[in-house]
Amino acid sequence: MTLEEQAAALPLDEIVALLVAQQEVAQQNAELQRQVEWFKRQLFGRQSERRLREPDAQHLPLAGMLTPTAEPAAAPPPPTEPVKAYQRRGRSPSPAELPEERGLRFDPSVPVEVIELPTPGVAG
Repeated sequence: MTLEEQAAALPLDEIVALLVAQQEVAQQNAELQRQVEWFKRQLFGRQSERRLREPDAQHLPLAGMLTPTAEPAAAPPPPTEPVKAYQRRGRSPSPAELPEERGLRFDPSVPVEVIELPTPGVAG
């Protein structure tokens, strides 16, 4: 039996179910291909292939060209300079640690308006 004959023998609801399953598999496949491409870029990208190069034979090495200057063995140590000592400030308290009286202060000249709201659960 060929695929065309099998498709002709399937009822409509099975064909719809197969199409939905095929679409889900295609979406999964596309997501997995994006992940594989990302991993390839991470593993084989330009940054991952850094390596130490062998020195070029046409360039002269600088290692032995400069001779170190000889210092006398009994050279005195360099002079020291006294530095002024300092003391660290204590940390300032956070707003949560401040006492409430250090907040805003109002004198008696500021008008005060009291608004009382009834609470139905407490009133009865």
